[in-house]
Amino acid sequence: MFWIKWHRTPGFFNVAHLGTIFGRKREQRMASHLAEHGDSDGEDTSMTIGDRRRYRRRARRRQANEQKQREVAGDLLEPWPALDVSRRPARGLTGYEWWRSIGSPRFVCAPMVGGSSLAFRMLVRRYGCDLAFSPMIDAAGWRCGTTVSRRDRFLWSKPLVGDVPLVAQLAGDDPKTVAAAGRDVAHACDAIDLNCGCPQPCAELGRYGAFLLSMPDCIEAIVRECVHSVPEVPITVKLRKPSNRAEDMLALAARLEAAGASALTVHGRTKEQIGQFKGVADWDVVAAVKQRASIPIILNGGIGSREDALRALQVTRCDAVMSAEALLERPTLFAEEPPLNHYQIVEEFLDLARTYHTPPKALSVNMFALLHGAFQRHPEVYARAPDRGGVEAWAGCVRELHQCSIVKTYSPSTTCPGPWYLRHR
Repeated sequence: MFWIKWHRTPGFFNVAHLGTIFGRKREQRMASHLAEHGDSDGEDTSMTIGDRRRYRRRARRRQANEQKQREVAGDLLEPWPALDVSRRPARGLTGYEWWRSIGSPRFVCAPMVGGSSLAFRMLVRRYGCDLAFSPMIDAAGWRCGTTVSRRDRFLWSKPLVGDVPLVAQLAGDDPKTVAAAGRDVAHACDAIDLNCGCPQPCAELGRYGAFLLSMPDCIEAIVRECVHSVPEVPITVKLRKPSNRAEDMLALAARLEAAGASALTVHGRTKEQIGQFKGVADWDVVAAVKQRASIPIILNGGIGSREDALRALQVTRCDAVMSAEALLERPTLFAEEPPLNHYQIVEEFLDLARTYHTPPKALSVNMFALLHGAFQRHPEVYARAPDRGGVEAWAGCVRELHQCSIVKTYSPSTTCPGPWYLRHR
């Protein structure tokens, strides 16, 4: 009885909502109900009594929060005008027709949780990025979120004229939930990507990312459902090697292409190759996938410089290359003639972060990567870094580093990766 009483306390549900397994499953049930029934009153016999009560409470809170944000915030969070859907370059196209309609991009900014925000995407587009992905969107969490929480948690901003072409990446293991989230974002992006490449523990808990690779039937079902439910934009998939056997990678790629995927991003590592066990990316398996596929193939993994990117395009014959960690540290990675002063890049990013109201958590993700080399040279400034601070707090930190002649003299080579990229190698 004590456990039952404790189980029903509000504190338990708050903890569960923040990431325990019970809260996660409850959130997925709510999202599945939203996907099937929309924003109804929750009175559905397929839901348990407890779920109906929780659904009604969350619906009331969601409506109250949305009303409050309309009254108080207005357009202050995103003051720029939204991009008209009709100005999106490719609606209803798939495969190479879609790829050519967006300019046949060669250099791609990867989807990075907290990293590939609007401000960062606008920065890398200045320096050679042809295509960018949004941060990963958890489909179950998205369906239960408000407009403000979607912006702050998933960094999903009002579409901007310069942020084109854009791919929205979704994560999840339920086809209907992922497809419902895809319908929500389809008007503001040029393609929808399914995350089958994230190797982090959170992906294992949420049953998405690289942990879906052991369930090819589930991946295929999600792709087919999204292709059927969201016909206005193409569906792509980002995946890793399922195993060390090349045959498994080739079979999965062929299966996803047959299911309707319009492009594949192939990372030449398994889900076990992370951190200090990262190792070298297998470009040979990516080249084998490209040789057999009839859709665009993007190479991911092992891209630490522009020279690496050009060599990968030549060796594998892929249509494009994608960078994540190296680009996070050096946004000018793909530029032919990048600025020599790294401090200039940091200042540009801070200006963009100020313009597009980047949340403090996402801002800190970018700043710690951008200033990694400078912090190594001056650890006492690192100890005072404004983690989760705003733009002005970070600008003060950068000025302090500049006065110490740290950032000004720190210029990552254009031919070699920087220390952030090499920290696990």
